[in-house]
Amino acid sequence: MGVGGTNARKSSSCKTHDMKKIVCFSSYRIVVYRATSSKRLKRSLPLECTDYPLTNYSVAEREGYPCYIAAEIDASTIQQSGYEFLLGTGGNYGGYENVRLIDGEKYTVYTGVVVVLDVSPWSTFNQS
Repeated sequence: MGVGGTNARKSSSCKTHDMKKIVCFSSYRIVVYRATSSKRLKRSLPLECTDYPLTNYSVAEREGYPCYIAAEIDASTIQQSGYEFLLGTGGNYGGYENVRLIDGEKYTVYTGVVVVLDVSPWSTFNQS
């Protein structure tokens, strides 16, 4: 995953926006959508994902949510030279389960940036 950013407020990824609010990249999230149809998806999260809270795999599986967060990776980790994230290898990333993917299933993967605006975090996602 070739994305960069940082969570240090004095870094170049922090910017002052309207009304002098400081915006910093805090971390990146990897969201997995288990496709239920073969229709082509748009770049943003499908409605099936926004109708439910984004959560970890265990909760999504138990509640029947079609999307789950596979990983949250600190922005400073991604900045490290040669950093690579592999989806579906198992393990825990930022409190989220990067569960093994099922052969034959169709998935759409989205990468999201968690942004700190003053002290209020929010997220936005695009298809990878």
